[in-house]
Amino acid sequence: MKSDKEIDPIYKELTKRYDSISSSTIYSLLKGRIKVKRNKEQFVTSNTETPSLGETEDAFLKYDCAIFTAFRGGNTLEQNKERNAMLKDDMDQLGLQYRPVMGCYREADKEYANIEYCYFVFNEKGQKDKEFFINIYRLSEKYEQESFLFKRGGINRTAFLVASTDAGRADLKRDIRFAGQLFLHVPDVEAWTDASDGRFAFQLRGMILTNTGNRKIKLGEGNLFDTESYGTDGLVVLRVPTDNDLSKACKAYNGEQPLVQHVFKKEPSRERLHDIVFRCLKELRDQRIRNIGFHCSVPVNGSWVDGAAAVYESIQKWAKRFDRRFDKIVIVDTYGDYSKVLNQNR
Repeated sequence: MKSDKEIDPIYKELTKRYDSISSSTIYSLLKGRIKVKRNKEQFVTSNTETPSLGETEDAFLKYDCAIFTAFRGGNTLEQNKERNAMLKDDMDQLGLQYRPVMGCYREADKEYANIEYCYFVFNEKGQKDKEFFINIYRLSEKYEQESFLFKRGGINRTAFLVASTDAGRADLKRDIRFAGQLFLHVPDVEAWTDASDGRFAFQLRGMILTNTGNRKIKLGEGNLFDTESYGTDGLVVLRVPTDNDLSKACKAYNGEQPLVQHVFKKEPSRERLHDIVFRCLKELRDQRIRNIGFHCSVPVNGSWVDGAAAVYESIQKWAKRFDRRFDKIVIVDTYGDYSKVLNQNR
């Protein structure tokens, strides 16, 4: 199990990303780009039943929250219920507050969903934010959960997946990954959580933009292919062969706007990565594309952050050289590597 010292940088990284998202959200509110709907339904902390959608939305606004379970694949339902009972006892010992919810997943071609009995955990008692996070992390580790969903309280409406095992870190390719924004009344396909009166999920729809210091280059938290949300005319995707999620997303893309792809069969040098970035951007430039969505998750020297640094440097150089040939580049920063690069440079 990870020590507090090992968990600390994970929590700090999560905090930095939330601070960046919150700043962007507040800026958008002031500019009138987004509206906050007042939710009349209040989350009842003393209730022990499954919360409603309105209660859940209120809790996400007010408190740090997490959703996780002790269920494990391969166990019987009774075995998993026993594990959840043990998890419940552990949460009681830690003074954590929780209400039951149902985690669900159904592929589009399947008739029935896979379900897990989960706990919606909220920090109403005012544990220190870091203490709450560490408690959740340790329980997720103890019950061998690959990851858990975490949302910091506030109007940001965004959540992250936090890996708590080696298998989880391999799946997310990092310690944390952006899960998306909160949506209510979602359809019963892919992943969602059942409230008492409907379904909610955190999904990669829309885009939250942050500034980089260059008004034409922005970082985005969201869905690369939701081009309408951030106004792009063409896309670039650079990836490794093992990124199955991105591979599926590219294959499923409807092709309404040009998509330029490159798959690195082996880890590139900085020079090779630089050349490919220039080549792909040139291909869109030649098609007179002026607003570009860009995603690259490729390691350099075994480091994903070094890869992001090399890509960002290349994009800056390209932007300087062809300043009059484009209006905007949005780098989609799902894994937070570009945010780390910017923080290091500031």
